[in-house]
Amino acid sequence: GLKAGKVTIITGVRGSGKTTLAGQMTVAVTQQNHKVFCYFGETPMSETIESFAHMTSARELIEETDNGAGRTIFTPSARAIDIFTKNYGNKILFYEDDVKSTINKYDLMKQKMVLCAKRGYKLFIVDNLMVLTIKRQGVKFYNKFDEQTRIMDDLKQFAKDHNVHIAMLAHPNAGGEKVSGAMEIENLADTIIKYKRLDKDTAITMAGAFGVPEHEAKKISAVLTNEKVRNHGTSYPMFLEWNSEHGIVVDIAYREDTMKT
Repeated sequence: GLKAGKVTIITGVRGSGKTTLAGQMTVAVTQQNHKVFCYFGETPMSETIESFAHMTSARELIEETDNGAGRTIFTPSARAIDIFTKNYGNKILFYEDDVKSTINKYDLMKQKMVLCAKRGYKLFIVDNLMVLTIKRQGVKFYNKFDEQTRIMDDLKQFAKDHNVHIAMLAHPNAGGEKVSGAMEIENLADTIIKYKRLDKDTAITMAGAFGVPEHEAKKISAVLTNEKVRNHGTSYPMFLEWNSEHGIVVDIAYREDTMKT
């Protein structure tokens, strides 16, 4: 569903699982033999690599520990991290900010994105828009909304010029209904995906309306919805189940009309 030349916004409250979803998208695209550029501006590189190793590792390479409060914590072993680096090192480029550079944070990253696009990278994950538009020290006159609009407009053109897909993560506003920041963010995006966690009762009610049986709905931890449906189309939500062993979400694909035999 990641069409070339398009920009997708992935929104959801902080800590809901947007970054995990972006990581899974990255892995899925590399498994189709495409290269991915990733910018995770709020996560240290070591944690990012560990997270990716966790989601891609064989079960025997994942270690279990007790956090002392009755909860099991799953983490990738050192070997799992080595295997991830070996298998994915030439497919995923993890971009880090150059804290010493005086060039605008986005403009500096854009230079690297252009080089990657010329080298055949097809998906560009940017996490997130708010990190890119934090006011820089020493800048007296700065409007973050103008900067957000400039970046979105530039990324839109970049996607078209290089025939790639941009997946931009962004926080929602206080009400959770709109993307936080400049109004043009939503207007410029081709698709807006909202990631929302669900409690058990809400999941059963919401999923039940789409024919998901209760025993499946009880497993649901979150839902993805398309907030920008075009041409009067119908959008079906994607219900997700959390897999703690691998630190990923798994879609619960249940449609009654397709399950009959």
